[in-house]
Amino acid sequence: MKPFNSLLATLRQQEDSLLYFLTSKVGCRDTAADLFQQLAEKLLRKEQPSDKPVDNETAYLYRAARNEVISHFRSEQSRARYEHDYMETSASNDSYNVEEAALARQKVQQLNTTLKQLPPLTQEIFWRYRIDGQRQKDIAEALDVSLSTVEKHLANATSTMRQSLRQTDTRPANR
Repeated sequence: MKPFNSLLATLRQQEDSLLYFLTSKVGCRDTAADLFQQLAEKLLRKEQPSDKPVDNETAYLYRAARNEVISHFRSEQSRARYEHDYMETSASNDSYNVEEAALARQKVQQLNTTLKQLPPLTQEIFWRYRIDGQRQKDIAEALDVSLSTVEKHLANATSTMRQSLRQTDTRPANR
């Protein structure tokens, strides 16, 4: 068993590659840096593992980084749900705005187009999870795939949808 300080030293050695890995998963350097910091903080708060030795420290760190990415996307999904619910409540209290409705309709059309461009399995998983509200474990069992496959497809779909919305938001308005 290697000493716990060795794990922290490996973290320092692997910082650039872990940041690159995180950036490739979340698509934003700042978010990746935040996730790396969270990972480092968790390791520093954790007492030395006595019952389970860490044989491959690099693999352990990449697994922990991957878990941070999964937690990040789950948090983002929850935040998006709450924002959506808030916006619906807020919209019912506000007067009807034709321009906002047109923009919302355009975004929905853009998301539908983007969803149709995803691979069929990704579409199916995204639809079951986001629209039908099925649990990831149930989706994995129904489609006879692993839970990590479901998570990967959801992360890919979510990232693609976000990117599509960003592109829609940055386009100049047609006037």
